[in-house]
Amino acid sequence: MSSSNSISKVKIKDYLRLLGFPNQYKPEDNILEMICWAEQWYETNGKPWVEAYDVNILFDAHNYFYANGIKIESPELFKRFSEAKVDRAIMLVASAGKELEEEANKYWNEGSPDKYYFLEIYGSAVVEELISSNTRNICGNSEIENYSVLDRYSPGYYGWDITGQHDLYKIILQSDHRIPKEKLSVLNSGMLWPKKSQISLNGLSKFVTKTKGNKLPCISCFYEDCNFRKAPYRLASNRM
Repeated sequence: MSSSNSISKVKIKDYLRLLGFPNQYKPEDNILEMICWAEQWYETNGKPWVEAYDVNILFDAHNYFYANGIKIESPELFKRFSEAKVDRAIMLVASAGKELEEEANKYWNEGSPDKYYFLEIYGSAVVEELISSNTRNICGNSEIENYSVLDRYSPGYYGWDITGQHDLYKIILQSDHRIPKEKLSVLNSGMLWPKKSQISLNGLSKFVTKTKGNKLPCISCFYEDCNFRKAPYRLASNRM
């Protein structure tokens, strides 16, 4: 399964949220100028990309599960996936591109921390939009097959050490060569390069369950105007 590398424009309210501004904040002239500058730079020079991989999930008797044969050591994710009886997952790999990181670092080295910061955070907004838009696609496709989609989970989240990135990267390497090392790599620490990148797993299940630690995304989903929200949860989500 592959995904489009194009994204819809980053929403200003999402960018402001990631910049740390409160809700309903109206950007002043100097802030608005920096926002427009980062947006225009990225529209001209940015190269976002995203790929999606179908992953088979198998459990063993020792609180581990295997994703395409790769052992995943995360007690929390094991709990979530086993409770929901997940048998498949979609792994999303998204990045704002190395070009953004190289440009942001240039401004840092030149002593321009404002430009560095606004460009870095714009990269975060790009990755969030890539993941969100492609998760909506997953929801739409899974609805056809009567699957429920669990919230995405990534190394670094509660109960999954950041070094788990290495295991997910193995799945990428064994699958194909859509993502060369020049576009994405994992440091010894488990951090991704470029920094503005993310690898996540969305579990798929035909067993609808509600537990304290494993809400189906249709219950708590923050996506606006989603056409794929399952009917039983539409009213509940509107009350949130």
